[in-house]
Order: sequence, then C-alpha cells, then structure tokens
Amino acid sequence: MPIDRDEFRHLPDAALDIRQGTNAHRVMSFLAVNDQQAFTRSEVRDGTDIPDGSVGPVLSQLADDELVEHRGQYWTLATEQLEAAGEEGFLEDLREQWKEYL
Repeated sequence: MPIDRDEFRHLPDAALDIRQGTNAHRVMSFLAVNDQQAFTRSEVRDGTDIPDGSVGPVLSQLADDELVEHRGQYWTLATEQLEAAGEEGFLEDLREQWKEYL
C-alpha cells in the first residue's frame, strides 16, 4: 500500500516496516501512549494483542533500529532518540493512531 510523500518524510530511518496496520506500528503506538513506562514482552503482547510468536521479533527489530530501548526484561520507547531526530510529530501521530486500535 503506497503512502503519500508527507507521510514518507515523517517516517524514521528504520529497516522495519512501521506503517499503520503493521505489528511494529501497533507496538510503537502502544509504547508512545505509555511512554513514561517500561513493559515486559508479555505486557506488550497483552497490551497490543499481537501473537506471542510475533511480539518478540518485532521488539528486537525495533531495538536494532533504535526505536525502542531494552534493559533486562523491560522494553520502552526510545523517546529521547526520536525527539533528538526531530520526530516529535511522528510520536504525536503514533499516540493519536493508538485510539484506532482501541
């Protein structure tokens, strides 16, 4: 599914497809709405309704792309890195789009 040029310009430089409707987008939106907390993989799975076998690989790829941070068993959005890269608008879009998943 193609996206428009403005949306393209607001995507971070990541190898993972985080377009709306993907598991990566769902994880990023969930973490953006809850950006003051860190979650276990199971909590992310339960909060996003992503199958258990998919949430781990998605989180790992998001961490590889420096979009989320991982310490011990906890995962959180890499808010500082995204803001430093000028992606505040992207974060706000994720927070708004989370409402569509509810």
